[in-house]
Amino acid sequence: REEPDIMGLAKAAGYKTFWLTNQNAFLLNTVFGQQADQFTLVNAGIGQRSDTSLDEKLLPEFDKALADPAERKFIVLYTIGSHQHYQLRYPENFAIYDDADDEVAHEMAAKWSALAVARNHYDDTIRYTDFFLSSVISRLKADKVENSEMLYLSDHGQEVGHLTNVWGHQLRLESGFTVPVILWLKNNPDLLAKKNALEQRPYQTDRIDWTILSRL
Repeated sequence: REEPDIMGLAKAAGYKTFWLTNQNAFLLNTVFGQQADQFTLVNAGIGQRSDTSLDEKLLPEFDKALADPAERKFIVLYTIGSHQHYQLRYPENFAIYDDADDEVAHEMAAKWSALAVARNHYDDTIRYTDFFLSSVISRLKADKVENSEMLYLSDHGQEVGHLTNVWGHQLRLESGFTVPVILWLKNNPDLLAKKNALEQRPYQTDRIDWTILSRL
């Protein structure tokens, strides 16, 4: 409330800003998304766990943003990701772990059967997120901009039988707050030279605004 957020910083730095969201989250879409030059909501649901809107619905809107003639663009893709209910977060052809006989299935065999099912659905969501991110990167590779970058992170994790016999938000457990951060660079040899050191360095996502500011 006392410092500018990343949308305001990007606009001040001369970027045209886009907030493309598949998560019908009233607070974030209102407080942050409505600041963007272009706001697009692709989810017709009511912002509940029963929403069935797939994240790939963002890709056509992302294509439109990439085609925008603005010289500098800051694009936020706000996904549902792996939010419960997990089985609603991917299409049927991504349900590849449901009957898998693998190491995870053996680990889950001694746990509650409903938990094992939830874990399989959760793993399917991760595979689908990989597909979504690869689709974003493919578009950036093909785009005419030579120095584009993609930064991906989750706002929280999920406990799915890693440490307990439950699934869902567990903010007091490592599985609930240890999240992935991915930085993809199209063309930045100086930063790529530091790749190994950066991968080993601890990072807290509550500093993400200043990390992004350094990339603008």
